[in-house]
Amino acid sequence: MNNPIFIIGIPRSGTTLLSNMLNVIDAIHFPEETHFFIQKNRYDKHSNYFKNKISFGDFYFSKRRMYNRNLSLSNTMVNKFNLLPSYKEKFEFVLALKGQKKDAVLCEKTPIHMDCIDDIKSIYPDARFILMIRDPRDIFNSLLKVKWRFVFPYRERIEQYKKLLSISRLENVYSVKYEDLITNPKKELIGICDFLTIDFTEKMYKNFNNKKYSNFDLKHEPWKANNLKELDASNLYKWKTNINDLSDYVSNKLQNEITDFGYELHTTNKKKHFFKYFLKEWTNEILIRVKNIDLFLILFNRY
Repeated sequence: MNNPIFIIGIPRSGTTLLSNMLNVIDAIHFPEETHFFIQKNRYDKHSNYFKNKISFGDFYFSKRRMYNRNLSLSNTMVNKFNLLPSYKEKFEFVLALKGQKKDAVLCEKTPIHMDCIDDIKSIYPDARFILMIRDPRDIFNSLLKVKWRFVFPYRERIEQYKKLLSISRLENVYSVKYEDLITNPKKELIGICDFLTIDFTEKMYKNFNNKKYSNFDLKHEPWKANNLKELDASNLYKWKTNINDLSDYVSNKLQNEITDFGYELHTTNKKKHFFKYFLKEWTNEILIRVKNIDLFLILFNRY
């Protein structure tokens, strides 16, 4: 099998868990997240003035990027990256830095690359995607626990979740519900292995939490600690134990999607939290837009 494999989905939907399960297989290796295509898109949206001042290499390998915290590149290496003639070569250069095994199928797990499928397919037309799906109320409540939650405004997350159904219907996309992977890992992994045409082994769900299969640094990503534990069905549908304002808000915004994916829909007071989350939607989004203004990034070296 030569077609690359990408695991995508809304962050906090189980993409890390699945990538570690598949890492048990020698022929497959998912290194740390690259965020390559999403950063390429962000860079491309900047003005020519910005791009004349800041190379893509400097932008992508900025020490401010969380996903590059373990990389220390010299100017020579960044220049080498910039001189590569295609994005395919640049992407594979990054994968090699992240620890992509030479004899393994090319694999990558950055959840937010769900917004970059067209870019990925322009480079790898036969790429295969595994789409992770999870109850959105659990996703949003889980996002409250991570320190980078402000990076993704509520409105943007809502719009991303609405895309999941259409993405699941694309060619070469295999959908997996996080809840099913937890409660019946053998059945779900057999289906995934059939899709990827690889051999299934029970070690995938029995040994996945061995650190040697991990593609994250717990020191910098403590919110991923559960990926080093046994599968625990008691972690599912936690939103039900304490139905809060956020769960109500998400239920109102995603009623159709919740129903389409077979999740339980609960009755909420639509007007009760409208203004509260309307303000949160836009204050976060305005902050992000300000932080991406070309002149701001150049003057304050914030790229």
